[in-house]
Amino acid sequence: MARLGLGPLLLAGAAAFGYYKYSKMTAAEKDQLKQKAMKVYEDNVPQNVRDMINGKQGGQHHQTAGATGGNYNGGTDGFSQM
Repeated sequence: MARLGLGPLLLAGAAAFGYYKYSKMTAAEKDQLKQKAMKVYEDNVPQNVRDMINGKQGGQHHQTAGATGGNYNGGTDGFSQM
């Protein structure tokens, strides 16, 4: 059996600590955190990526007739759920 090391244990500990802290927050603190996250998202994610996430046709995504690649769902508006 391969030894994974200390990294996964530290990651799990950080996730558990974050979950604990979030569960102890008041509604106002959670709202502040959401606003801060949205500001970081808007400041750092390019507009074409935000459009793709929101389901709009945006950015540099060009679909030619009959061409599909990866696990793209042909003519639907998103990627397939595997």
